[in-house]
Amino acid sequence: MSSCRKVSLGAAVWLLFMMLFSISINTVYAHFQTFAYSEISIENKTIHYTLLLDPYEVVIRYPDLDANSNGYVESEEVANLQNNLFEYVKSNLSVINEKVAGIPELKEVRLEDRKKIPMLRFDLEYPFSKPIGNFEIEYSFFFQDTDPQHQNFVTIVKGDKTVEKIIDKEHNILTNEVFGMNEITVSIPNWTSILLRYMSLGMEHIWSGIDHMLFLAVLIIGGGSKREYLKILTAFTLGHCITLGLSVMEVVVISPKIIEPLIALSIIYVAVENIIWKRLQWRWLVTLIFGLIHGFGFSYILQGMLTSHFALSLVSFNLGVEIGQIVVLAVLLPLVWYLAKKKWLLKTSYGISGIVGAIGVFWFIERVL
Repeated sequence: MSSCRKVSLGAAVWLLFMMLFSISINTVYAHFQTFAYSEISIENKTIHYTLLLDPYEVVIRYPDLDANSNGYVESEEVANLQNNLFEYVKSNLSVINEKVAGIPELKEVRLEDRKKIPMLRFDLEYPFSKPIGNFEIEYSFFFQDTDPQHQNFVTIVKGDKTVEKIIDKEHNILTNEVFGMNEITVSIPNWTSILLRYMSLGMEHIWSGIDHMLFLAVLIIGGGSKREYLKILTAFTLGHCITLGLSVMEVVVISPKIIEPLIALSIIYVAVENIIWKRLQWRWLVTLIFGLIHGFGFSYILQGMLTSHFALSLVSFNLGVEIGQIVVLAVLLPLVWYLAKKKWLLKTSYGISGIVGAIGVFWFIERVL
């Protein structure tokens, strides 16, 4: 075996190992990745902060937010728990200007639908004695207790200047440097930076989304010719591009509480199909259907962004997803072809499909419950 092929096979085995390792970490958390939104406006001596959190994520911390235990957060329950919720926000959100900590004023807290998804909205003001200059905003919700993969999509506005950022566990502090060094000199990015930013976001999303990665893995491990793999990849791409666009444009919006269990079902179906059926000539059609479902899953990461340059951002994100998929294929296919040549592919497919199918069942149950 050539050294190049050994490297390819080693990379494929390493990727499968890392995917299984990620599963062992992620299955500790009994829910899928959550999202929040921040809209920050800077005006003279005041920072206006609108924060939207997933109310069902907050329920984990404050069960009384669903006092009647009917599975829904209601406006009356929010009103009754307003003071507790405000304290929760203050303990997880810090705003500092010129080394002075801001004391927040709660203007309103209420339930609000954002793209047909219920969110818990907080309208906050942070007044300061000096004009807003060197500020620091630290966001700490959910990372340590319920969802280390949580992300917050931030839009910061000052005058006619706008910046979009993503907060995650590793990058949870915003400073005035998001606008440039010490003063706001940067407007909305040019087309090159938008292209690179959203391409990177698309690649990151496909590689960090372990359920999407497992779906691709069980598709590939089922075997097939180069032509069949091309049909499968094209079908999946077409499917998720359609629903990603429709969802982001709000033509069709479906709650993640419906889509995420369906994504788990798609993994289960393909895993079972690998074990039961020997010929998978219609897999491209199945992949097209499931691609439509996965497209809605991809869309949630964009619904908090895309405030400008809509078409370019959407196309760039899609391109990033496709590049991410091609990299996965390039790494795994040499392993599949090697196993097929050695006549080990069938047994390997059964074993991996069985494990992945069981994981899919676990995910389906936890996402439904």
